[in-house]
Amino acid sequence: MLTKKQKNLLLFINKKLRSSGVSPSYEEMKESLNLKSKSGIHRLISALEERGFIKRLAHKARALEVIKLPELHLLMIFTTAFHLASLKAV
Repeated sequence: MLTKKQKNLLLFINKKLRSSGVSPSYEEMKESLNLKSKSGIHRLISALEERGFIKRLAHKARALEVIKLPELHLLMIFTTAFHLASLKAV
């Protein structure tokens, strides 16, 4: 189970990766969560990595890979995709 901040950070990272193909900077992550320091981001990223949600790629700056998303978020994506597919079939 993720904390609210962990989940929000994970979804932000995933969104940035999908839209631009590049991981967000620590500064962008800090601003997205309204945190005061980048050390808080570092702790959240470490926690996400320990729980298997993200992976840091060695020897690359800003290189994060999303391994999995929270179950509820995946369910929402699946439901939306199923709904869109059913609308196209009509």
